[in-house]
Amino acid sequence: MFRMNLVKIASLLFLGWLSACATLNSTTYIDPQKSFVLGEGAHGGYTAEIKNSGTDPIEIFLANGTVRKSVGILKSGQHGKYRVSCNSVVQIVNMSAADQSIVKIRVKGDTDLSMQFKENR
Repeated sequence: MFRMNLVKIASLLFLGWLSACATLNSTTYIDPQKSFVLGEGAHGGYTAEIKNSGTDPIEIFLANGTVRKSVGILKSGQHGKYRVSCNSVVQIVNMSAADQSIVKIRVKGDTDLSMQFKENR
């Protein structure tokens, strides 16, 4: 009886760990003067690995509520890794006035995130 309960507990812990280690992969195309915003609303923390696969630079912002902070500019071929806290967003800004950006995104952690495009501001 005790052994059976131990197996059930171990199985539940493993499933919880497995769901916490979820991964999301995406290739995202961002129109000129637009942004891709990942993670608005309530969610757990996550890590976003972002690679600029386009030709023009992109700027990365982290935001929590009304506080928005630039964490860098990625030129073509460059990549960065960003830790995003609970209920915060990562915003990927296409700085080009004419060309579409191509961004490869890999998210680890909470992957139940909102995703939307917005006008640059």
